[in-house]
Amino acid sequence: MSISIGGLRAYRTQLLIAVAVSAIACRDLRLPFTYDVKSQSPPLPPGVNSDPAQFRQQAAMRTAGPTHQHNRFGKCTLPCLVEVTIGPLGDTREVNPGGPLVPGSGRPVAKIVNLDSARTESMYGFKPFLLFEYYVWADTAASRARLTLLEVPALGQPGVVHAIFQKDLRLCLHDGLAPTSSDADFRWCEGVSVSTGSNVNHAGLLSVQPAALLLSRLSEFVAGTFGVEGPIWLRCTDGCCG
Repeated sequence: MSISIGGLRAYRTQLLIAVAVSAIACRDLRLPFTYDVKSQSPPLPPGVNSDPAQFRQQAAMRTAGPTHQHNRFGKCTLPCLVEVTIGPLGDTREVNPGGPLVPGSGRPVAKIVNLDSARTESMYGFKPFLLFEYYVWADTAASRARLTLLEVPALGQPGVVHAIFQKDLRLCLHDGLAPTSSDADFRWCEGVSVSTGSNVNHAGLLSVQPAALLLSRLSEFVAGTFGVEGPIWLRCTDGCCG
């Protein structure tokens, strides 16, 4: 297949735009996670039952989806890892930062468990499964979609439900090649889509999506190599958010 010089230049321009847009779109998602999220102690969102048994009944009304299992850094004297699972509850695509949920209609959208019996996860402070389990609650505050991380005492453990972390949900550019099913995971923004102007000869261009997707995968690999872990991520109506 032959490609004109003009086409190659246009492709190169699109590729550079994709890299820049990807960095800008995901920059704001990464920065909030550089501090200790356990330092937060927000009030429980409206609708959350503080009784662990009753809250589990609330969560049980949401169908659990497939879980992802990750090795994440633990809080240890020497470097260590803990196994953590995360999976969706109900349809995470109901959550949409571009069109927040109706006030008062908050819901649990993900469950997180630290499978280690003794060590605590570092970023969010997930304690061992024998003590606590964790839920992501999505709702609306001040007309903005919001995520709250809830700490729930494990079965047989004393205590009440606490909120330990809270942030506004944000959109990142949607990867049109990714699955569109409900999902919750730990990850960075996935992929970008770049649209071109109507005056561009599309027949002379290579598709930028595969290259952008490869760059996003590479950025996730580099981030993991240097110890930068992905934050809580939901598949929402308009793409990835979290």
